[in-house]
Amino acid sequence: MKKLILLMFLFPNICFGNIEIIDSLKFINKIPNCEASAIDQPDSLSLFWRIASMKELAIPTLIQKISDTTRTNILIPHFGGTYRVGDIAFRILEELIIKIPKYKLLGAKFDKNGCGDCAYWNAINGYENRKKFEVNLQKWYDKNKSRFVWKELKWNGTECNYHNFNKGHYEIK
Repeated sequence: MKKLILLMFLFPNICFGNIEIIDSLKFINKIPNCEASAIDQPDSLSLFWRIASMKELAIPTLIQKISDTTRTNILIPHFGGTYRVGDIAFRILEELIIKIPKYKLLGAKFDKNGCGDCAYWNAINGYENRKKFEVNLQKWYDKNKSRFVWKELKWNGTECNYHNFNKGHYEIK
């Protein structure tokens, strides 16, 4: 697998199979977030953005990874615990597709008066919940993918000021 990752960086224009590249999610050790910018962590985040740069080619395989409970060493800021491979896949999907209705697809409600995203982390806990989320996300994607349009960002950052290397995202038109 390490050879595949090395080849991806040495020869970025060669297309390897989606599954093989996305199987390298477990080697990602940083996630772009409001506390840490991508510029501060270029080596570890380059694989994250390399997968995200596959755009629509990566989406179906990323969805299939949602139920992957393989643990990583990435700490979940503010909530405790560590990311699973499925969580990394979903974070990449959130960079690719804006406004995924994750709470509706999880059957959970955003905790407006409490800890906010705790509802997501509590609902995604356990393989059965992840599998249900994966199935619901796949149905939502299949229903809406023909309506997705790529929208270029006017600037390369996010609301948290980390660099979005894709310079855009999909929206439902």
